[in-house]
Amino acid sequence: MTEAPESLTHEEVRVLASKQFIGIFGQIPYIIEGWENLPDKAGNIFIYNHLVNHPYNTLPNNFQITLDSHFISSMVLFNKYGESGIRVVRVPKAEEFGHEYYYRRLGHINVYTKESEIIEESSSQKKARRKKFFSQGGECIKKGFNIVLSPEGTSRRTDESPGPFKPGAFLLATSVKPEPFIVPVAVANFDKRINQNVFSVVIKKPFRLSEHVKNPEKNKKRLYEFVNDYGKKYRTYVEEAIELARKAEKSKINLKKFEEVEKDSIAIDKNLFEQDIRILEKRYVGKVDNPTVLYGSSSIRLWKNVGKVFPGKNILNLGFGGARLDYCLYYFDRLIKPNKLRSLIFYAGDNDIGDGRLPKQVLNSFIAFYNKFRVYFPAAKFTFVSIKPSPDRFPFIERIIASNILVKQFLSQEPRSYYLNIFDEMMNSEGNV
Repeated sequence: MTEAPESLTHEEVRVLASKQFIGIFGQIPYIIEGWENLPDKAGNIFIYNHLVNHPYNTLPNNFQITLDSHFISSMVLFNKYGESGIRVVRVPKAEEFGHEYYYRRLGHINVYTKESEIIEESSSQKKARRKKFFSQGGECIKKGFNIVLSPEGTSRRTDESPGPFKPGAFLLATSVKPEPFIVPVAVANFDKRINQNVFSVVIKKPFRLSEHVKNPEKNKKRLYEFVNDYGKKYRTYVEEAIELARKAEKSKINLKKFEEVEKDSIAIDKNLFEQDIRILEKRYVGKVDNPTVLYGSSSIRLWKNVGKVFPGKNILNLGFGGARLDYCLYYFDRLIKPNKLRSLIFYAGDNDIGDGRLPKQVLNSFIAFYNKFRVYFPAAKFTFVSIKPSPDRFPFIERIIASNILVKQFLSQEPRSYYLNIFDEMMNSEGNV
């Protein structure tokens, strides 16, 4: 990034950086949960628990890349908003000679912390510095940029995170009108070696400070109480991220025996479902305004009372036969594409497993369907209903579990996409259906 052409603006350099980091992070294991909690529009304050760099991720000149904040900027913000946000970074020490120029090229906002080298200041100088920070941050938010900062002001290991929160991020929110959302993002394992861990991110529901503290600038005592209590609560968010990574790591190990499969080609019998497809086309396709479409195999087709279960929701049931994923893709142009849908709820995969396909093959077919859906409906919501633990297919239960995990991990990286877990709800504590 420091070698980016001088003619590029800060915003253009940040875009360039995000694209490069997406390429890097795409090669390592990670999982993101909580896409649905992201505000629709940019111009908010994203707070996160800042993790120390592992020595393997620190350059010889002591330059620390701060993987956690770069991950949030590229893999979350850039994917959602097309811009990576403006980070609040500490003024570096003299020996960290590469930091200042690096962050200046990215257009980030400098602040002083106890880790910065700073001469003794008068109270008026400190006040002027705080005022400058609020002014810079406020202007960025008003221009539609997200601000990314850690309320701690320093970094820690995952097991110690977060440290005590400071009020700066929250006071920044109150200085901007209209008041922006504060979006909590909890991260885990960015302090560990890349090739031995799963990076995890949990995005929590956004809030406005005014919902918790009235007139915070005048009611400083209540503000400090809230910040202190919220910092302690944030630890539970970090524990969620730790558990998410633990499950993903465990799943990664369990899935090894399913990873290597040859690319298979599926023969489509063009007559198998033709009668069913023609009936659906004639009766339903394109005949409901702005529908939520249910699509997939007989678990969808046989849900006869779905309209009564969700009254007034413009439900359009386009399930057919004993469809496999590849048939759902094959009939996409005839059944899905003609509808101006706002949301798709998709169930398929158990027939694939029943026909002997392996989890990675299920994932490959699912991704082919999902990618085509996104070409025609980039802004629509997409929900995958997990493959159910069918009693008839219980001998394949490991494949069902592995297929669900693979699809869930894929969707965790996709905006406006959701994994709906019905599998666990259909199993008892003894592990039976």
